[in-house]
Amino acid sequence: MAQTSIEILAPAKLNLRLRVEDRRTDGYHLLKMLNCCVSIFDNLKLSLAERSSLSLTGPSSEGIGAGSDNLCIKALNEFSSHFGFHVGVKIDLDKQIPHGTGLAGGSSDAAAVLRGLRILYKHELVGVDKLDEELVKIATRIGADVPYHMSGGLALIEGIGEIVSPISAPAEFAKQEVFVAFPSIKLSTVAVYDQFRCSNFILKPDLAFPVLSRDMDYSVFWEAICRSTENDLEEAILRLAPSLLEIIGQLREERELTVQFTGSGSAFYLLPNKGKLSPNTLVKVEKFLAQSQVRLIRALFLPNPGYRVE
Repeated sequence: MAQTSIEILAPAKLNLRLRVEDRRTDGYHLLKMLNCCVSIFDNLKLSLAERSSLSLTGPSSEGIGAGSDNLCIKALNEFSSHFGFHVGVKIDLDKQIPHGTGLAGGSSDAAAVLRGLRILYKHELVGVDKLDEELVKIATRIGADVPYHMSGGLALIEGIGEIVSPISAPAEFAKQEVFVAFPSIKLSTVAVYDQFRCSNFILKPDLAFPVLSRDMDYSVFWEAICRSTENDLEEAILRLAPSLLEIIGQLREERELTVQFTGSGSAFYLLPNKGKLSPNTLVKVEKFLAQSQVRLIRALFLPNPGYRVE
């Protein structure tokens, strides 16, 4: 009996490193990024229906439209157009990942929709040559972060986001805690990149990208991660949200922490330099962020490509 519905988790993404290397003539920036998913999820249910629709619930659904501009709807339309058959799916999206924070929740949702459609329409897709490659083509048309979320995990991302090279990590990385901080400020990707283009930033190749391998001693691997964090969009983010400058500055005074923005949003992450925070430092950080009206979530890295729940 054909499957008529599917539930999928869409994980958030952190940019452990984001370098802007060049800009194409069409305006797109060429990036080099080190990405990894973390255990903060949107929840989706896809059900076959006569007509496609999107229903949003959850604490982060406010202000998100359910029309043609939503990346989930774009995923439905692009999938149908690409393969040439009608797609009717009802999407119920429980939105937990805040938008405007740089965690690519919308892109992760779109990738989850594509993965779900692949299963719900598997009979219609029989005989499609190189289906994985075709889905990545669709993902690239939807948005720059969507191709990465088709597989997730720890990966090197290049181009405008369409070149994804998985990186194998030591087993301990899957148990590594990370703290993600959510200010109340929301930033749009367009606004951040507009601000970035107005700056005097010099575009250049990333020559200091870390060499990472699952065969590395974990302490060496983790130190390489912490030392390589960088985000070329930070100056633009702080120009648009200057109130975050003092918060970030104070946190960076903590020797136990590496603190960095993710993507083009307002959220930032805190890495324990030694793999684990001391109880005193954790209490101090939690108190400071609470006073600053910044929500802090403890999560785990999801380093394995292909991570999904179906």
